[in-house]
Amino acid sequence: MCIRDSTITTPRGGQYQVNLPDGSKIWLNASSSLKYPTLFSKNERRVELSGEAYFEVAKMTFNASGHKKARMPFIVVTSKQQVEVLGTHFNINSYEDEATTKTTLLEGAVRVSQVGSRKTVNLLPGLQSVLNNNNLSTRAVDTDEAVAWKNGYFQFNESDLGSIMRQLSRWYNIEIIFKDNKKADELFHFKASRNLELNEMVKIFELNGIKLKIERRTLIVEP
Repeated sequence: MCIRDSTITTPRGGQYQVNLPDGSKIWLNASSSLKYPTLFSKNERRVELSGEAYFEVAKMTFNASGHKKARMPFIVVTSKQQVEVLGTHFNINSYEDEATTKTTLLEGAVRVSQVGSRKTVNLLPGLQSVLNNNNLSTRAVDTDEAVAWKNGYFQFNESDLGSIMRQLSRWYNIEIIFKDNKKADELFHFKASRNLELNEMVKIFELNGIKLKIERRTLIVEP
């Protein structure tokens, strides 16, 4: 039997939900892609992610007659890490233009392994693994921030302006230019709806002392 792969890609400014053959649900953030088989193998459920996604993994799988089969591991592979679960809710941020890969657990338990290394960490709810170069660590986080995008919000808890602007770039389909690179390190703490128009988002930053200018499809951060 030939098992074909399907790939779903979201554009900038887009968001999509997909239901997998085993009943798992996945939400894809903007500028992300998910590759998965149309039928999982008998031993594991493996998908490949680029970008960001929120997973609600089904704990059981079913055969053609509707009977429950044995639990099978659900594996998410990115360019830098592998996450293995049985049934759980978690978020993975693994954009190629981000220096870190973040995995945030909301429910259940997962094992995160660095690709090409024996480094592994186990996560419990409320913890986030951070993979930066060859350093794989864990920390306690506000899980609401990690999944705010899925719930229709931007939420930044002391986030640097550079990472904030990369998120805005993906959602509003714009390019970002910093006239002063030092500005990218400034920290911000706020929450806003993703339904805001770009000019409304610009006003939020201007109220916080950041001068921005829109030129066609480019947002310029002034000195």
